Amino acid sequence: MPAKSNGLSAFFEGLRAPVPAAAAIVRRPAWLALSALPVLCGFVAVLATGALLWRHGPALLERLWSRPESAVLAALWGVAAVGLWLAGTFAAGLLVSRVALAPVLELLAGMVIDDLLGDRAPREGFARRPFWQTLLPGIGRALGRVVIYLAVLGLVSLIGLVPGLGLVAGPLALIWTAAWLLADTLTNALVWVGEGRSGDVVRCIRRDPLRHLGMASSLALLALVPFAGLLLAPVGVVAAARLVARDWSEPDFRGTAGAALQSDA
Repeated sequence: MPAKSNGLSAFFEGLRAPVPAAAAIVRRPAWLALSALPVLCGFVAVLATGALLWRHGPALLERLWSRPESAVLAALWGVAAVGLWLAGTFAAGLLVSRVALAPVLELLAGMVIDDLLGDRAPREGFARRPFWQTLLPGIGRALGRVVIYLAVLGLVSLIGLVPGLGLVAGPLALIWTAAWLLADTLTNALVWVGEGRSGDVVRCIRRDPLRHLGMASSLALLALVPFAGLLLAPVGVVAAARLVARDWSEPDFRGTAGAALQSDA
């Protein structure tokens, strides 16, 4: 479990949090098995969607926008075709690894918290139900988060089309992605201790803003690396679960639901 630090050291602790999380996954076979499932399924979804769009994407785009004869417009049409391919493969990986397999990520977070806390781990609550009972609620929560992420990202993309605002669209998209990745990974971990609501996530971040800012920055930077986004789901969840497990014994960390679980532990 990571030791607690303060000030600027907390930011750098959060910045490097994915590294010890990835190392811990490799060292523990059970964590590795659960982590591999969303990564492999997401990778297959990206490859399959990419192959389909490579073959049928141009025809699909022509139904919306006929291929122009002008050289300039033809170049723009080609850019749109590439954008369609990138958007499709990105959405496929996101929906499979973070939505369809969201219950697996929540289970992974719970396994990390249980292993690190041992006898002090919470013994009641949502995540103590049989796994099949957590499937639909987990997928529903994850789908809601992804819809919000894509909606805001689409709005930022539209801002980028406005003359004079294109330069700010990229940084805004990166900041929004960092914030969303942090909230998504924390939610998967907090659900296990009975605190998966948006207010719980905000309270957790406000309690230790520099550490979470560092982790959000590292997750956003890793998301820029092709296919690294598929690895972010389990690595980010393990990193968040390690932080939650470290802070679980501190009363000011827990909200109403968490305090109730702690009293039953």
